[in-house]
Amino acid sequence: MILSRETRKRGYNMKTFILLYFLGLTCKKVSAMDNSTKVYYMELRTEKSIPDNYISDILNNFKIDNPVSVDTFKITTVTVDGLLTIPGEVYYESLSNPQSAEYMALYNKLLPQMKALYSTLNSFDNIRITGFSQNKTNDVTTGTESTVTPTSRNFTVVLRQASEVWEGLYMCVFNPKSSNVTIKHKASATLDIALLPQIDISSTPQFPDCSMVQNEDTRILVTVQCEINNIAENYQVTWSTTHTESPLNNRTDVTSNSIIYRIDTTVSCRDSEKPTVTCTFMNILSQERNATVNIPVIYQNSNSCKADGDWPKAKAEFQAVLKCKDGIGKRKRLCLNNRYWNDEISNCNLAIGLGSVEKNAGDIFSRLNSSTFTPNSINTYANINASVSILSTMYNVINASQNNYTLNDAQLKDALSSSSNLLDGALKTSWDISI
Repeated sequence: MILSRETRKRGYNMKTFILLYFLGLTCKKVSAMDNSTKVYYMELRTEKSIPDNYISDILNNFKIDNPVSVDTFKITTVTVDGLLTIPGEVYYESLSNPQSAEYMALYNKLLPQMKALYSTLNSFDNIRITGFSQNKTNDVTTGTESTVTPTSRNFTVVLRQASEVWEGLYMCVFNPKSSNVTIKHKASATLDIALLPQIDISSTPQFPDCSMVQNEDTRILVTVQCEINNIAENYQVTWSTTHTESPLNNRTDVTSNSIIYRIDTTVSCRDSEKPTVTCTFMNILSQERNATVNIPVIYQNSNSCKADGDWPKAKAEFQAVLKCKDGIGKRKRLCLNNRYWNDEISNCNLAIGLGSVEKNAGDIFSRLNSSTFTPNSINTYANINASVSILSTMYNVINASQNNYTLNDAQLKDALSSSSNLLDGALKTSWDISI
């Protein structure tokens, strides 16, 4: 039987009506008889090393509508990390700071080119640049912080003290030789260290002055800062206080070399209180490190030393601390109980900086010789101590060298010259401080 076009059209309309009617009854039943269910499709980006059960716990505690049930949990995306070497580009220190103009300019230049290339790959989703670093390769050898144990088919590296200098891409290369043909077998892996920072904590002013205040209920504004090196590590930072107002105006400043966390608080001019502030840094493994600063308040009955040059007015029996102007470290000076300043103690030293003895010994001894050539440039205990430590460390490293390394004439000359410079009579005072 052949149906007319009009009859077929009416049949299609009837099918549609029946389908909609059925859905209406179903929806009405769900609405009247049972609770409806919302389904959320979520995407969570994590590091590959995090166990699946941890991720499931995170999703189960997600605050949407309680209770939350996680179903069909699947790893759907694979993230590949790697390094690209860019020839012809000069590395500047400012490229280590994601906030710098140089970083953003290079980032905006390279990312579109990389997206255009990687988008040709199957299943490509996204690409991002996580940072720039200098293209420098160091040999890992036995030294003060590492031990390399070789066998014919295996090399083992043990790090006794993991720090940020050991982070990066590790590559091992085996070169078996046969019939004058060399085949290089390479493997690589990235070492990411969950670091705890070295914290430099200080307050401004160091000594809040209540000596001229008539009302002991007066409060003085104090800024406390915790400074750490600008490294690729995310920390959760918390603050705690004793005998101070709750932290105000929490803020962060980022430079190419450091990250500074600051808070404002107030201290009371009441004599009985001893205010302190503590900052705590927690890394991705929930490990913590903290630093505390005591805030010595100069009360009306307190002895104090007058300001002297760049040294501020200080409370008796407390040390004033200043940053070094032309080096790394701190200058300290004790305010005595008789209201006179003691002599300054300078812990300033020159910036001192992994690799094989063969490749670095010459540079180290040459730089040490240059640094110690003028007595005035190292006339602090810290510099004397650092220089002696370098000589002692190089002695130990050379003795531990797997290649039985010996100094050449130029390196030996620089080492002896540095030793002679350190024994210069003009440095007698700096030597005496350490005794």
